[in-house]
Amino acid sequence: MSDFDDSFTEIENVTVVASTEKAGLFRFNDYPTEEPEWISWRHVDEGSVSKDGETGTLVITTWMARKKGFEV
Repeated sequence: MSDFDDSFTEIENVTVVASTEKAGLFRFNDYPTEEPEWISWRHVDEGSVSKDGETGTLVITTWMARKKGFEV
């Protein structure tokens, strides 16, 4: 199995702290001791949280979820 695939993983209770044209800064609220993390929009699926201040489900590539240390 390749380290990179095109599947997606849902992570609930995530807040968009800030965003730029290229990436979003996400706070993972179920992991309050972690610092917010920048994730490139190319790894974020449509329909995911994407607006500053919005809280909901972040849908990212499974590869990125693994890289960030989430169990998938």
